[in-house]
Formats: sequence, C-alpha cells, structure tokens
Amino acid sequence: ATTHTPTHVTMYGLDLTGAGLTRLEAFPHVGGIATRSSPEQQTRLIEELQGMLVTRERLFREHRIESLAHLRARHASGALKELVSPDVVLLIDGYGLVRSDFEHLDAPLADLLTRGSSFGIHLVLALTRWAEVQMKLQPLIGNRYELRGGLAALDRLRRRAERDELLSLAELSRLNELEFSAGE
Repeated sequence: ATTHTPTHVTMYGLDLTGAGLTRLEAFPHVGGIATRSSPEQQTRLIEELQGMLVTRERLFREHRIESLAHLRARHASGALKELVSPDVVLLIDGYGLVRSDFEHLDAPLADLLTRGSSFGIHLVLALTRWAEVQMKLQPLIGNRYELRGGLAALDRLRRRAERDELLSLAELSRLNELEFSAGE
C-alpha cells in the first residue's frame, strides 16, 4: 500500500482458513475479500476475476499488446481506461483446502493460475505443503517461499542432492542434522 497506488495494483482475497484477510478490506487497493463462510462471495469473486481475464484477453488483441510491460505502459498513458489497474493480485489463504472443502473453486482457480499471469492477473497461494498444489499446476508457480526455517533448508539441500550436485562436508552434516531434527 505504501509503494503502489490503486491505479497500479488491485488486490482481492480468498480467505479459506478464517477471516484473517478481511482486515485488508480497508485499503483502497482491495476490490474485495471472500471468506470461507460465504460461498456466494467466493463465487462472485471468482466470476469477477474470470470477467477481468476475458476483458484483458480482448484488450491485448484489440490494442496489440505484446507483454505485461506494454500493458503497464499503455495503462500509465491513459490508453486503457477499461482497467482500474494493470496488475491484479488474488491472495488465497488456505489453498490446500480447495480440493477437499471448496471443490467449486478448483477448476476456476486452476484456469486463473494457468492463463491469468500472462494478462496481469497474479495468484499468491498460502498453503501448508507444496504437495497441496496439483502436479500439473506446480510449474506455473513463478516463485515459492517457504517460511518453515530449517525445513526449507532441508528441502533445498535435498533438491541439490537429488540433482547429483556436490555438497560440501558442512552441507552434508547440515543435511543429516536437519533430517534428524525433522524426525526423518
């Protein structure tokens, strides 16, 4: 909120774990937050984002927009009055619950994840385990941040070992230490 104005980015939230994202509603950047207790809000939010995607696909064709940088420049010049902002971010807290508790969101969210980023619609997923993202969708995730300290380091070292990269003695020792402390 302090580095970008609402004309640069619009935020939406899908809070499937509780109501923690609702405190963001007061910011001028936020278009809406849907919570786990309101399937109607969830559906309206997804329909709104799907409509934005269709509009953006049309604008890309009609204005011969070739990239997100081009979209942002055209928007900044005032040429795309149909868009409130060139970038839209959907925060999803509890993404891992989609397939078990919110099946009606599964296909539309997969579609937004698949097609949205090319048109300035970005998804930020909060989940407990990486495996909660379907294998076919994992390559679509541009950045991944793990906030579990030692377990993130363990995962990094394991990935390097799986790629047959050489690990130093200190790294091997750390790998053994982390595996032991994680109970593996």
